[in-house]
Amino acid sequence: MLINLIFLFLNYLLLSFSFDLPRIVSRPVDLVILSALSVALMWILSRSFKSLWRFIIGVNCLISINAVYLLDIIQPQIGVLYSAVALVALQFLGLFIAYAFRTKKPLSNTAKNSLRFLFPFTLPFLAATALAEFFPNNDWLLLVFLIALFCFYPRLLCYLWGCRSIPLSSSTQNLLKKTKMQNTAFLNWPVFDQSATAAIVGVFPRFRSILLTKKLMKCLSEDEIDAVIVHEIGHHKSKHLVFYPVLLIPLAFLIDLVTLVPYLNENTLFTYPLIVVIICAYFRIVMGFFTRLFERQADLYPLKVGLKPEALQNALKRVAMLSGTPNDKPNWHHYSIQERIDMIERAHLDTKLILQHDKRSFNSRLIFILIAVITAFTTYKIIGV
Repeated sequence: MLINLIFLFLNYLLLSFSFDLPRIVSRPVDLVILSALSVALMWILSRSFKSLWRFIIGVNCLISINAVYLLDIIQPQIGVLYSAVALVALQFLGLFIAYAFRTKKPLSNTAKNSLRFLFPFTLPFLAATALAEFFPNNDWLLLVFLIALFCFYPRLLCYLWGCRSIPLSSSTQNLLKKTKMQNTAFLNWPVFDQSATAAIVGVFPRFRSILLTKKLMKCLSEDEIDAVIVHEIGHHKSKHLVFYPVLLIPLAFLIDLVTLVPYLNENTLFTYPLIVVIICAYFRIVMGFFTRLFERQADLYPLKVGLKPEALQNALKRVAMLSGTPNDKPNWHHYSIQERIDMIERAHLDTKLILQHDKRSFNSRLIFILIAVITAFTTYKIIGV
């Protein structure tokens, strides 16, 4: 992991240095030179990362960082919107070339599915860029866009991923009635069909979906599938999907704060790597804490609706076996499989643990919001923004 972070750091350090050279923006052909440099760097990185998937996720999480700063430089030449489209296209070209050299199967289903999974996440950035281009200084329109994104984007995600409806067993239908989740679509998740996994997207009933891969449905028993589904329902019932966007607000504030520092604003050679470090640290510490907290709360939800603990425990063991992950391997955002199994067993024997964890989850969110609001208010008072 340390090697991966070092390579990412060096990549962005080099790109930052390149952006500061006057020749980069002097002619349109310079954009081609920068593009070739980006593709070459991504290929080199792909040969250095032990986990290609980690490389792909890491690079794509930083697309918008590159874009926001690069747009300010090349925008006078080709326009903001075209600059954003060019950046996204170049990023995915580099990723596909990386996949081609790493897997030696450039048109493999794994490569296409991975890129198909990531592509929809660039659309909000492109849409926001278009709004900024054609409707500058219109905060109300941006607010409407963000609300619409929160409501309708999950349905668009499922469409772009090629998800299709799947039949439900009678036991699953009974569980949906018991948890009052009848207005939830159940779809296959083709972009991850090689993995045994599941997810829930969307907050509102007509736009809410639970995604299950074919491998998960094929390899797990009916009771185990029901336990996985109720686990995902637990995320919805505990309002995790609503809170995740809230977690990103302080991160945006931190990045904005960095750009307000005069020295850093004038020396992008140090600004880009610092932002990368802030994002990595924030995800590892803050997001990691809350994702572990939420996953444990979702693990305990099947017990609250009366499912046997063995159902989810066996599902976790089987998923770990299918992925080749040791049960005791630490996980920064989910806990290890063994820790999750042990916690389910303890909560089954002592149901007070479920209520205690629910209370801890609520209090943690409340404290986080209070700290974020107080810090933001104090900071803006001090710097006078």
